[in-house]
Amino acid sequence: MKHQGKWRRIPVRRYLPVIPALLALVTSPASSGAEAPAFANKDQKMLYHWGTALADELANVGARDPEELRWIYRGMSDRVAGKSPPFTAEELTGLTNYLLDRIEKNGVAEQAQSVVFLREKAREPNAVVTKSGLIYREIVKGKGAQAARNSKVKVAYVGRLRNGWVFDSSRQRGGPLETPLTGVIACWQEAIPMMKVGGKASITCPPGLAYADAGTNTIPPGSALVFEVELLAAGK
Repeated sequence: MKHQGKWRRIPVRRYLPVIPALLALVTSPASSGAEAPAFANKDQKMLYHWGTALADELANVGARDPEELRWIYRGMSDRVAGKSPPFTAEELTGLTNYLLDRIEKNGVAEQAQSVVFLREKAREPNAVVTKSGLIYREIVKGKGAQAARNSKVKVAYVGRLRNGWVFDSSRQRGGPLETPLTGVIACWQEAIPMMKVGGKASITCPPGLAYADAGTNTIPPGSALVFEVELLAAGK
């Protein structure tokens, strides 16, 4: 996982007018499960993709309660029907501040839940907890070269939030990631040198070794992250 810039509020403002568009997917039976539905055309696929991106914004705001989602859906429906009331500039600013405040509170709650999650992961069989709090669990022992902190590595990976939500993967990006270890998050900089080429490991990152209380557009602030990483190559 490469370094991403600190979570910024500007992209959230950009999505404010369209966040409600996701609700139909969130509340639809077709939206559950790991597999995407069968798409009849490109438009359906792109709109579905857009919906998953908007879901990340809802997650950052902490909008998961069904009653809250119903109000979001009502706002969307009224807007589409041309029935939504006009909002003043002051009210629009108030909405932005309200959502940003929720994001901050969601981050505090997420960090507390991450503490419990990390304790549970540390109790898994063969889990190794380092001084930094990183949790390393070997899945397949590598037989190739040992990675070093200054290595350029090639990895296949899947990154998940503590609830199992996949926020990134090399498959989604079109293939394995090739990068110097100096260009990735601290968690990877520490864990990947524990691996040998051909090895696979589960790496659980405390928030402080990932994106801390900043988060990203797809990772809520305060999140503990779990990566399954396969080291395909390592060298200078």
